[in-house]
Amino acid sequence: MKKHITLWMLLSCLLMPTLSASCGSETCPVLSYTPFSDKPFEIGIQYETIDQNQVYVGHKKSTVGAIPQHHDEVETFNQQYVVNAAYKLNSDWRVRAEVPFIDRKHSHQEDLVVESWNISGLGDTTLFIDHKIGDFGLSAGLKLPTGKTRQTNDDAEEAEIPIQTGTGSTDYTLAAFYQIGVAAIENLDHVYAEIPLRVGISYTLNGKGTDGWRFGNKWIATIGTRYVLTHSVALSAAMQAKFQDKSDTGTTGEPAANTGGTWLFLTPGVHVNLTESIKAESIVQIPIYQNVNGIQLTAPFNLRMGISLQL
Repeated sequence: MKKHITLWMLLSCLLMPTLSASCGSETCPVLSYTPFSDKPFEIGIQYETIDQNQVYVGHKKSTVGAIPQHHDEVETFNQQYVVNAAYKLNSDWRVRAEVPFIDRKHSHQEDLVVESWNISGLGDTTLFIDHKIGDFGLSAGLKLPTGKTRQTNDDAEEAEIPIQTGTGSTDYTLAAFYQIGVAAIENLDHVYAEIPLRVGISYTLNGKGTDGWRFGNKWIATIGTRYVLTHSVALSAAMQAKFQDKSDTGTTGEPAANTGGTWLFLTPGVHVNLTESIKAESIVQIPIYQNVNGIQLTAPFNLRMGISLQL
């Protein structure tokens, strides 16, 4: 089986701003692996939902207000739809653009009064260029500040920067990938399907954004595999580790001590070829270890689904 290096940096997980702060507001830390298409153009849409309704202190579950703050975070419910397009310049180079549309609900408690926001709109656009060299791949991404940064609730109170749909910053991502076949197993179609080992690592350097806020720089590492069950269905499994520095909260007065941390996720997935040109996928991320700085909101799982068309 001909081997292809995968150069997607997750539609939906590097697409929107990298947000990791005490108020919540998170995206899937996944590096997706999709071979270069045989066709020159690909367009798709991804849906992602993350309900951050669990309070953590360090590596343990806790309760709202366990470490008293100016205000205590209660919940952040994140949804995003990501429109993505890719164009293959030749057999070794590809360019991509990813545009998220975000819907986010957030609530916190101050002096026993619960305040809430419903934030929605365009997020920050990310541009990528991908290059593959045999079994290796490289990718560079540039996130542009196209999202909204000054949204308010019904009481005209401006939302905290981490829950805005845009960060106001320009960010840079570099990533490297490697794939190699390690075995071949007969599948349900009585065809021997290659079992690949896939590894990847990325680093995101965040710039200063609204009110001088700079989200902590981030590493994501992944290892996984994929099994072609039939000619139209494949199963995948991966583990991701995310390491994020504390944020520089600028002039906001927010506690930087409640930002950043370390996470480890198990990520199973199902991938379906609906036709030769239309593909769908669904993955769920289950945190198996979380160690946050200070007190933060986390989610019991992350869910992502998507469909793409190759032209």
